Amino acid sequence: MIFFPYRYMLDRMRTQSEELQRALLKRILDGNRRTQFGRENGFSDINGNYERFIGRVPIQCYDDVTPWLQHLPELKSSQDLLSVYKPKYFGQTSGTSAVKKRIPISEEFLRANHFRGSRLILANLNDRFQQDWLMSARHLSMSGYRYPDPFLGKDVLDISALMVERLPWYFRFKNFPNLVFSSWEEKLVFFRQNLGEIRKINMISGVPTWVLALINQLTEHDPSRVEEILPNWRLYIHGGVDFSHYRQIFKEIHPKREITLFEVYNSTEGFYALQNGPESRDLLLLTDCGIFFEFQDKVNGEVEPLWGIKTDRKYELLITTLDGLCRYRTGDLVQFSSVNPYLLRIVGRTTEFINAFGEDLSLEHVTLALQRLKTEMNFNIRQYFVVPRYPQPGTPGSHEWYINFAIRPSDSKLFAQRLDVLLQDINSNYNQKRSGNTALLPLVLNELPQDSIHKIMRRRGEIGGQIKMKVLHNDRDILSFMEA
Repeated sequence: MIFFPYRYMLDRMRTQSEELQRALLKRILDGNRRTQFGRENGFSDINGNYERFIGRVPIQCYDDVTPWLQHLPELKSSQDLLSVYKPKYFGQTSGTSAVKKRIPISEEFLRANHFRGSRLILANLNDRFQQDWLMSARHLSMSGYRYPDPFLGKDVLDISALMVERLPWYFRFKNFPNLVFSSWEEKLVFFRQNLGEIRKINMISGVPTWVLALINQLTEHDPSRVEEILPNWRLYIHGGVDFSHYRQIFKEIHPKREITLFEVYNSTEGFYALQNGPESRDLLLLTDCGIFFEFQDKVNGEVEPLWGIKTDRKYELLITTLDGLCRYRTGDLVQFSSVNPYLLRIVGRTTEFINAFGEDLSLEHVTLALQRLKTEMNFNIRQYFVVPRYPQPGTPGSHEWYINFAIRPSDSKLFAQRLDVLLQDINSNYNQKRSGNTALLPLVLNELPQDSIHKIMRRRGEIGGQIKMKVLHNDRDILSFMEA
């Protein structure tokens, strides 16, 4: 009975998405019409009309929003810059640039989006996945961390850490741990001291890299001990990375039962979608959770609202939220498999990146690290590419670098060590995964002979003066084209 209101919401999102989105756009614009951003962009005259909206408001990226966020430390006097809702929390994300993003989050948006999304997860699991035991379940949350921020004069948090910190009382007694940590080492010590609580766990949520890292540590890298440490584990809720390379691992991870797998699509900026049913991995777009969605065609650049999308296109996801992000580029590429209901899959990013472990390492990060390393060492690179070596039960994964040097560094071992350190300095997510060699081992350097990458491209049929080989890969397919 407790899930009925949220099952009703899901049913409406499956059958009335367009109406919900039109009403939500009007609510956001009318609510924020007296903010400084709303006045400058004529929200009062738009009256919820989508054509007027796109004519008045430009598409934005984080750099466009940054000038508005410079006043974040002056919250009391500037709460009406972007939204009428005062930012109460700040989420941190590394994003796809070398700049850490601070995302303001109000209590109202937290309730309308992230909290509602959590309850919709439970309702859909109960309804379509026949998980009728959820209200008595013990949940292990592999949440993120908190970080001091001198600019704000207060802490920022990963969104998962914020969710734990703000967990309602009626969920707290079923959640473990109800603490936000500052480091992986601190968290691991706590888990080791509370193995009795971990043995009661029925469901786990978190990025697969960290879940495997925890299991490896608690079982002392002996996969056969999973049943001993997690005898009651039945459900795994995952998101944030391409799960195709992890699926078989988690299907076989427990010796005596198959773990139910459930995918979600969320970020610091918002909770977007959840797995529609057990029959496929398609995600249901959540159209009544405080976010108005738009989609920019990857090929022709045209922007469409939900009611204009087609199933044979790849789109970048744009969001307009109650908290004042307006026509904001997420950098995520999605493709719809259905428009009745609206079901999608995440198919990539607009920038080149590797995100096999939740590290979200972009080409900009990599380029910047190599540039900094050149101030320390003499080397020159003709071409290179990076692939993941995915973790296995008992063994963390790593990045494997394949480099064709024009000028070799005098010490290739030191080259790899310094490059790894610089990537950690530039990307906080990579730094987290590398901490203590727990979730991600040091990068591995493989030197390639001259012309080897050219031969790989020829074997892949990539021939032509304007064709460039992709540098960052989220799979290992390119290795099949390498000559011995």
